[in-house]
Amino acid sequence: MRTNARQHLDSISEGDRTYLESLIREDFERCHPGETLEDLKRRASFSKEDRGLLRDWMAVAAGRAAAACEAKASPPRPITSAVFAGPSPDVADSIEGSPPHRDPPSARRGAGVK
Repeated sequence: MRTNARQHLDSISEGDRTYLESLIREDFERCHPGETLEDLKRRASFSKEDRGLLRDWMAVAAGRAAAACEAKASPPRPITSAVFAGPSPDVADSIEGSPPHRDPPSARRGAGVK
């Protein structure tokens, strides 16, 4: 493990650690049936493998926290009708060199289907 990462994880406050653990607790327990995050934390104090596993899970939590922070910081992008309108007529006409297929209105309503 890189020394910087270990020092960083060791230096986080108890409140931050609790928050980070809340971001991964459910997923950890789903991935490791019959175990809790508390079990892993206890074993990590004397097991190099469990210490590495806990470090990896905490890195996932830190990534989730960073993503949540970034999502709050960036303003939402406006949704425009152009996003949902599909290709412009010029683009549709250029597909396979033919005009776009246009169903008659009766075909779209299922006319004639019994």
